Amino acid sequence: MRHYLAVFMTSIRRVAVTVVLAGLLMTSGCLGLVTGDQPTSFAASQATVSQNGLSNTGFQHVDTQSVPFNRTFTVAGQTRTVNVTNWLSIYDQSVNVSGVGTYQAAGFVVFSTPGVQLAGQSLNPIGHVSNEQLVTQLQSQLGSVNTGGYDVNVRNVHQVGAENVTMLGKRTKMSEFAATTTVNGQQVDVYLHVAKVKHDGDYVVAVGVYPQNLSSVEHQRVVTLANSVQH
Repeated sequence: MRHYLAVFMTSIRRVAVTVVLAGLLMTSGCLGLVTGDQPTSFAASQATVSQNGLSNTGFQHVDTQSVPFNRTFTVAGQTRTVNVTNWLSIYDQSVNVSGVGTYQAAGFVVFSTPGVQLAGQSLNPIGHVSNEQLVTQLQSQLGSVNTGGYDVNVRNVHQVGAENVTMLGKRTKMSEFAATTTVNGQQVDVYLHVAKVKHDGDYVVAVGVYPQNLSSVEHQRVVTLANSVQH
């Protein structure tokens, strides 16, 4: 059942890149301030979870990958290419879901994306996008997905709470959302947690997901993982 979790991870990556790209399109006029023919490149630093955080929660590292994209804009007759390198780190945990079985149903993702500033102006809007807006985008991505042979549908996403956590030494809001997922006809109610901070010029976004019936244990594990993010 790892494919079930992989759908969430892939969609989170798509959402983050979509938001960043939208910002580049909206502020592409700023690229006219850049001179020269060479591409303009921005790269985030990797954001991961510390080994101590993994040991304390039972989560395991699945993958860390770069998420690059580039776009070419034409401004005032001049062409500019912007290359952006983001990073995505994925973690999961095998848990027992009552009536379903044991599988990798708990996941945690850390996404880092560069601030992208030109002439003092920020081209990356992710710092201004709320947790609620990010989850709305995620629901749109997960409306109906087929991957690895699994048909996935996510619906009824709504915020149910929020709390303050410390991530990368900064206090920030972690929003909690409830959702209903259906995987090949099998219904699983889940919680999603989203937190975001700016650190050393990058935006770092953390997302946790787990079945609702495991909330008493997994909730605190997600908080511990957020506290253990390093960048």
